[in-house]
Amino acid sequence: MMRGKVILIIWGLLITVLLLAGYNQNAFSCGCGGHSHTTSPGSHYSVPLPVMIVPRPEFEHRWQAKDVVESFDEKNLNVDRRRAAFVEGHYDLAINKAKEAVGFDLSSIGEEAGVYIHTFSSRDDLKDAQKQFLELNEEGKLYTWSFARDNVLLVLTGTIPEGVARQYERALYSMKQ
Repeated sequence: MMRGKVILIIWGLLITVLLLAGYNQNAFSCGCGGHSHTTSPGSHYSVPLPVMIVPRPEFEHRWQAKDVVESFDEKNLNVDRRRAAFVEGHYDLAINKAKEAVGFDLSSIGEEAGVYIHTFSSRDDLKDAQKQFLELNEEGKLYTWSFARDNVLLVLTGTIPEGVARQYERALYSMKQ
């Protein structure tokens, strides 16, 4: 009989503590196991999840312009009349930070139609060049298609129809490591 009263008193004390503490399932968790560590609205208690910072490589894969050209060849896309594609005298263009630059004409589409493959050493340089092309497009100074994969920026002149531009895009993204 005495043992039953002790158990009832302990349960009563436990319930009282929980009520006074404002029961929150996380307030009494050990922070281990597979439990979710979310808190209810208005709760001041939270268990921070461990964060592991893993350095990300600059690029998943480093391609060379010849890899892209080979992919275009495999897809029977025009890669004739290749030439260097750096813009002489325009050193302020971010595209001139490219490690490699190869271009070729698509004369079958038009006199001004061209495809340009640029490879970069850093992600920041690639992003700067891509941003510059987007800004020139928005300002109406230049119209291009641009696609990026890893360290490659593929730029096609805007005179190329979307269907053809998408074929070059698919060839870029289908390259195998």
